[in-house]
Amino acid sequence: MGGQWTPRDGGKGGKGGKGAKGKGKAFGKGKDLTGVSKRLTWLLRHGAAEAGLTMDSEGWVAVEDTLRFDDLRGSSLEQIQEIVRTCPKKRFDLKERSPSAWFIRATQGHSITEVGDTGHTAIRSAEELGHKEVVHGTFLPAWLQIKDDGLRSMSRNHIHLCCGLPGTGVISGMREHADVAIYVDVDYAIEQGIQLVQSLNGVVLTAGEQGSGGLLPTRFFSKVEWLGPPRILLYNSEKGDHTEEVRRKCPELERALKKVEETGGSWQARQ
Repeated sequence: MGGQWTPRDGGKGGKGGKGAKGKGKAFGKGKDLTGVSKRLTWLLRHGAAEAGLTMDSEGWVAVEDTLRFDDLRGSSLEQIQEIVRTCPKKRFDLKERSPSAWFIRATQGHSITEVGDTGHTAIRSAEELGHKEVVHGTFLPAWLQIKDDGLRSMSRNHIHLCCGLPGTGVISGMREHADVAIYVDVDYAIEQGIQLVQSLNGVVLTAGEQGSGGLLPTRFFSKVEWLGPPRILLYNSEKGDHTEEVRRKCPELERALKKVEETGGSWQARQ
């Protein structure tokens, strides 16, 4: 579960950009905005140092510097502006600091440890957020470990949480086909010293307990559901984990868990 992060496109983005001198394909040419967007995401979330870019503590990078990156050769400011404007998940933030001096950042998802939380909004209460609970989406193979260990940020700076499930107005922070929903009690977490912040695109972020290396223990979970169908409660704050108990009562969950067990849980679902 997790481990070393690699781009979803198989690692093509950024590998040619070491020191901005690689031999990456110039995906910016023409109108391949999807290719540009993927490589820009990798660069701003994970690869700025590898590409030799200067990034500040809020994740801002000069657009003109990104356009020197090998995999973005041939791209233009206008293309990047269009990507930022049309991205359905609002992955990027773009601003003009002075005439013709444009800067861009990823709104969340960083593994670059130098990027802090000052670019996000601190959450002080559930009332302020407008939600008593936030939810993390994952998959059954991952849940079988999470139920024992808690949620981990893996290779990223934060654990990602949402203000609802996909289809409820949430635009980012959870994969649409996640089949396990882990709910976190906002006020209890804050009372216990967990720092929660919200990114520009609405994702709630936490680095977990201080000094834990990115761990949010299960005691902060208010409930956990398998989304099925049918929708089944796997965990609640009073009883704890009861995955094994409910699997005996739900044939659909039993089949899903059997499939996980038959593959040895080898499917690499990110938390």
